[in-house]
Amino acid sequence: MLSESPALFWFRRDLRIDDNTALFSALKNHSRVFCIFVFDRNILDTLPNKTDRRVEFIWHSIKELKNTLLAQGSDLLVVHGHPECLIANIAQTLKVSHVYTNHDYEPSAISRDNTILKQLTELNIGLKTYKDQVIFEKKRNFDPKWWRFFSIYTLQKCLA
Repeated sequence: MLSESPALFWFRRDLRIDDNTALFSALKNHSRVFCIFVFDRNILDTLPNKTDRRVEFIWHSIKELKNTLLAQGSDLLVVHGHPECLIANIAQTLKVSHVYTNHDYEPSAISRDNTILKQLTELNIGLKTYKDQVIFEKKRNFDPKWWRFFSIYTLQKCLA
C-alpha cells in the first residue's frame, strides 16, 4: 500500500530512472516522490579546473534527466551546495517521511551520509539506501576464487 506521505529521492551517481533500485523503492512505497540532485561543493570546490569536462558531462546528464522526468509529469530539483547542509532542510520543507538514495561507497560519502542520517533522524525522517551500482554489496562474503566458475574447463565440464 502506498504511503500518503511524500518521499525525496536523491540522485547521486545514478543519473537514470530506469533500473534504479532506490528510485523504484520510493515509487513503490509513496504516492508522491520528489527528486533532487545536488551539485556537491565538497567535490566541485576541490577541482583545479572549474571548467572540468566531468562537470560538463554531469550537467548535460542532469538536463537530460530533468527533461525525461518532466515528460513523465515529474521534475528534478537541482541545487548547488553542501548536501549535509541541504538534504535535511529540503526534506523537512517538503514534509517527506523518507529520503531514498543508492549507496555511495567513497569514504567521504560515507561520512557525509552518516551526518545526513543524524540530521534526518532528529527530524523524524527516515533514510533508506540501496545497493544499485555494484555487483557485490559491501561487507558481503563471497568466494575469492569466483572466477573459477567461469573457466573454460568448468564450462566444458558442465556442458559434457
